[in-house]
Order: sequence, then C-alpha cells, then structure tokens
Amino acid sequence: MLPQISVPYKFPRLWKRYEVLVGIGLTEEDAMLRAEQKLVQRNVYHPLDKVVFAYPVSVGFEALLHFLHPKFEHEMSVLEKQYAQGILSKLVVVDSDKSSLEKIVNAAACKNVFDVQVCDNPRSAVEFVANNSCDALLMRHNISGNNGLQVAQRLSRINLLPRTVVYGSIHRRTIDYYYSTRLVWYVVKEHDADLILSAVEKVLNNVRARYFSDFVLP
Repeated sequence: MLPQISVPYKFPRLWKRYEVLVGIGLTEEDAMLRAEQKLVQRNVYHPLDKVVFAYPVSVGFEALLHFLHPKFEHEMSVLEKQYAQGILSKLVVVDSDKSSLEKIVNAAACKNVFDVQVCDNPRSAVEFVANNSCDALLMRHNISGNNGLQVAQRLSRINLLPRTVVYGSIHRRTIDYYYSTRLVWYVVKEHDADLILSAVEKVLNNVRARYFSDFVLP
C-alpha cells in the first residue's frame, strides 16, 4: 500500500497532467536512479517539473517520480512560465505575530516560487512596502498597533497598493468594506497557510474576486 504523501508539485494547477514513473531497488538511491532511467527512456530530458522520492517496501525501496512533460508548456499561465524559468514572485508579508509569520514564511518557502520579505512592525508597513517593490502584499488584518485595512488605505492614497491578500479573524462588516472599496483582492478568514498562499497565487495570476461569495475564502 502506497504511503499518503502530499506531492510538492511546482505547478499544482496542472496536477492532472503529471505522469508517474516507478523504480524499485535494494537501496533508496538505486530505486531513485531506476526511476530516473525510465524518464530518460521516455526521451524526456528537460521536464517542466520533476518530483522524486523513495520509501521502504518489503523488497527494498520503491521510488515514485512525478514529472510534467514539456508538451504541456502551452497550458501554463504567464506566471507558471515565469516560475519554470526560475523567476520568483516577490512577496511582502506583514504580520506582528511571530508564530503566524513563521507559518506563512515556511509554507511559502516550501513552494519554491516566492522571494519573501517580511515586516513584523505594522507601524512601518507603509514605508516598508514603499521601499520594497513587490508583486503581491500579504497582510494579517488584526496586526497590533495597526490593521490591514488601515495599511491598505494609506498605500492606496499614495498609489502604492500592490495586489493584496488579507487574512485573519475579521468582522463581517469589515469584510463588507474591504469588498466594497476593492482595496484588496481576496480576504481569507481562516489562518490556513496553504489556503492563504492559494489566494496569493490567484492574484499573481491576475485573478481577483468579482463577487462577495468568491472574495472571501473559504
């Protein structure tokens, strides 16, 4: 029985396009090598993405190699093509809660598509964003000494508000205001790092909420 493993695809939107090759060997290295050899036998030398890992079985080790064939490049978004070339998206994260900030940064690092800069002092958030150009801004709403709405308003007044995602425990009336002013692109009500970064990926793909029902995630 295969272990329950979350595959860290570089392009999760295209997960149905990924193919899987299996290699079996007496050692972990041998199993992975055999899987790699099968990729070469398929004449795939430069896959768009490749993820390989091994785990013990009764006869040694079994390796699974997940790869995205170059023929699917035409299905990639502009942002995904950028990532394929090794160009990272600049993401600024504003959060005064160190534990919360750490979770977001660690989750972002695992995706290997973000160049993350952090601001843990909400009072200097406006100045920080102004001095550090970014592709997207991610803010906790209820940050001490300030809040995401106030930061967004100030950045908007000086025409420096980037594509923005706000997360945290937010009152319904505040969410209504976020939506009506269109200051941010998405609001995430739960502190779920994967869900938050999913919203960031939406805005980086130039997708913003059109209705209140899809403005608030989940």
